[in-house]
Amino acid sequence: MASIFKRKQSPVFYAAFKGADGKRVYRSTGTKVKREAQAIAVEWEKEEDKLRKSYSSKHRVVAEIVAEIKRLANEGELTEAHARKAVSDIYQHYSGQELKISSIKEWLWEWSKTHSPTESFAATESRNRSIRHVLEALGKKADKRLDLITTEDLEEVKAWLAVQKARGGRTVKKSTQNHKLGHLRGAFREAFDRGKISRNVAAPIKNFPPTDSEIIGEFDHEELVALINAAEGEWKAGIILAAHTGLRRENIIRLKWTEVALSERKLHVRLVKQRDGKKPKVGSIPLTTDAFNAVSRQVGKNETYVFDELSKLKGSDPNNRFNKIMAEAKVPKRKTLQGGIEVKRSFHSLRHTFTSLLANRDIAPEIRQELTGHTSSEIHQIYTHLGDEVLRDAIGKLPSLSNS
Repeated sequence: MASIFKRKQSPVFYAAFKGADGKRVYRSTGTKVKREAQAIAVEWEKEEDKLRKSYSSKHRVVAEIVAEIKRLANEGELTEAHARKAVSDIYQHYSGQELKISSIKEWLWEWSKTHSPTESFAATESRNRSIRHVLEALGKKADKRLDLITTEDLEEVKAWLAVQKARGGRTVKKSTQNHKLGHLRGAFREAFDRGKISRNVAAPIKNFPPTDSEIIGEFDHEELVALINAAEGEWKAGIILAAHTGLRRENIIRLKWTEVALSERKLHVRLVKQRDGKKPKVGSIPLTTDAFNAVSRQVGKNETYVFDELSKLKGSDPNNRFNKIMAEAKVPKRKTLQGGIEVKRSFHSLRHTFTSLLANRDIAPEIRQELTGHTSSEIHQIYTHLGDEVLRDAIGKLPSLSNS
């Protein structure tokens, strides 16, 4: 029963009562009035009694669950489903939340879905492609409970990726497979951080040595003109825009009207995120006359995207279409430079071409970096921002493509 008492040199009463754990609790009531102190002590003991009964109720429920599991085990009827339900019921009793036990497949798609709203279309497509390949490598194991995945399972995924073939039977580049391994590690690292697995089983999975990395080449002026002449419709405009802005393919084909300021003859583009984890930035890019005309001709075709047809391309379609344009223009995909260095050309080569065109006209490195969206900590210590006129002057020195 709750009682009160006074300590030496203290004017207020103290309460003594039984705690929820059965031990005696001593606490100051903060009052000098005996009647008030006694009421406070009684109320505290009632609260502790309610808490003790609540604990007893929960313990009793858990004891009943365990007893049922023991009975099933003794009778030889215990199954994994029984055990999983028992654990789920106990978790719900103590946390008030339902225990969700995801399969590996369910978790990977859930992980992808949570990241999609904050990323570009290309980033989402790339991650989803990685997930599809990981699930294909896992086979039936993809339906296992997430908490049962092992590092050995993921090593088998890596071994599968090592010999994976692309269309046409060629071996997929190790740099591409390393990108998939990065997604794999990210998914299981987050599963560990969120308490879905007891250890990060993907941490020991290392990248393949990038022994097959290819050098991306550029197009010379004659090749660029040939590509533009061979292209039709939106592809012609897209190639011109890429060659005169240095934007990546994804920024070109998903360019939105909200990123276009025709009255200013500028683009304000959210540059696509890179694989090295850098945060995306917004690039403000002045338009040459050719680039401005390429964009202006698209007005009225699509309310959201500048390029109505290009924006609908998915997966490998943009690569395949551009490869056909290169073939029609008789521009080889591979080229050997002086010294025997072989380079590969693709749509991304238009970005390299843009940079080279600027460099060949003695445009300073910091201006080239500002226009292409590259960043350098050393340069930004000197140049915090380049004025619009400086960028327009640099763009104005690019060769015209209007006769193509």
